[in-house]
Amino acid sequence: MTKQADIRTLLDDYISLDEEIKKLEKKRERAKEQIIALGEGAHRSNIGSVTVSLSQRTLLDQTKLKEKFGEQLADCYKTSSSITVRTTVFRGE
Repeated sequence: MTKQADIRTLLDDYISLDEEIKKLEKKRERAKEQIIALGEGAHRSNIGSVTVSLSQRTLLDQTKLKEKFGEQLADCYKTSSSITVRTTVFRGE
């Protein structure tokens, strides 16, 4: 197998896994909504338990902070980097 064929196989595997994960995430989200509807507390099954709890947190409103203090905040910012890998499935080829 050529190096190009190995790369294509690797990419095909990654794309297939990505598609499977997306389907599973949708299924999990539907189940999660049903579990939340059961209400707060621990809910036992045959293989484990799922606990539903409600929490709240206070966040800093970045927009209001920038409006109020503007340039004074310039020294408080930091830059971070990230790498994104996106997939596109070819259908019907």
